[in-house]
Amino acid sequence: MIQKYKIEEAIPILHDCGITKIAVEHDHMVFTFEHELYQHEAIQQIHPGAKSLIMSFHLTRLAKEEEYRLYVRKAGKRRESYKRIKKETLMDLPKGEHGLQYLYHYVGAREMILHLCTDQNYVLYVCTDEVEFNWIESQQFIV
Repeated sequence: MIQKYKIEEAIPILHDCGITKIAVEHDHMVFTFEHELYQHEAIQQIHPGAKSLIMSFHLTRLAKEEEYRLYVRKAGKRRESYKRIKKETLMDLPKGEHGLQYLYHYVGAREMILHLCTDQNYVLYVCTDEVEFNWIESQQFIV
């Protein structure tokens, strides 16, 4: 089942769901989520029969900004800060020892701000105008 959301619409939050793969293909960023997704409380509220999910962001550009930017959280003695890191690092995050979790997101002016977590916290800014959820139902899933 495919659901499309314009950036101005309420986009479901996939709290604590594991991401197994991230790819950038043409003008889309694609997140592939873990199997057995329906076990998460957030998914039980959104789409109870979901075995997995492929989430696709249509990439756009804001003026001279890149389509997406990645930051890692740095804890300091007095305050936290975020350091911009190479965006190519994003594709390797799901492959790490701790996996990659989708925590939550905010929607800004033509962009989404996603909070992701492994053994560190990351913030991903994605310039997008549309997000597509391709739900894989339990009976459709092929291993």
